[in-house]
Amino acid sequence: MTSLIAWTGADSRGNSSLYLASDSRISWGKSTAQEFRVWDSGRKVLASIMQPEIVGYFGDALFPSFVLGQCMDLIDRGVLFRASLGPDRKAEILSKQVEDAMFTFPDRLKSSFGFLYGTRHSEGLGAQFRLFRTLFVKGSLESQIELDLPNASQLIGAYGSGKISVEGQMKLWEKGDAGGTSRAVFSSFCDSVESGKDPYSGGPTQLIGLYRKGPAKCFGTIQSGKGNVAGMSVAHSTSFDSIEWRNSLFERCDGGSLEPLDGAQKQPKSK
Repeated sequence: MTSLIAWTGADSRGNSSLYLASDSRISWGKSTAQEFRVWDSGRKVLASIMQPEIVGYFGDALFPSFVLGQCMDLIDRGVLFRASLGPDRKAEILSKQVEDAMFTFPDRLKSSFGFLYGTRHSEGLGAQFRLFRTLFVKGSLESQIELDLPNASQLIGAYGSGKISVEGQMKLWEKGDAGGTSRAVFSSFCDSVESGKDPYSGGPTQLIGLYRKGPAKCFGTIQSGKGNVAGMSVAHSTSFDSIEWRNSLFERCDGGSLEPLDGAQKQPKSK
């Protein structure tokens, strides 16, 4: 179970970024039962360090947490597909790789899940962002579709058990003065996860994305006075400046001090 969102960022020249964000909770048992257990450090979104490729999953966590990490490693090593391939072919190869891995997975552990795959065709002002959604039901590939991307800073979709909570918070933020911005999307997502309305979503938020140039980005997130990357606290890091950091207001921050960077545009809480 999961809260997962995808959205586009845009400027006066069109779409400039594509983001995925998730929570970090892995749970066992039913939320109303005594045996319900959680672990709030599970990785749910993955970004290539070599190519403009991002992936995030929702639904059951066991199988996708294993196989999508393996697939991203193959992408980074240039094994799964060539960087020059078109987005449609890349999406097809990735889904086939996951389907083949599922075939050998124990039948009693096969379950339902989905994943989003984002990529970019070309670079610079000619960059085109693409996003695909793939669904598996009881271990079988059910569908793969391409999602329409808005030409604005706007939510593409919310997925997983936290979908209703996320959409409810998004409506509140869109009514405020921050509506129509990446800040509204990410802040509403953070509010939803922290609200606890979905017991299957929790822990630090995870954020990855694509810009018009370069490989995918994995961002550090700041919540409750802690810095986190991929669901894990990195309090002992000695290299905070190796990645970009964002707080729940989507402000660019210093990973060491956890404060907004000098010169970074302040983002007040939406009214």
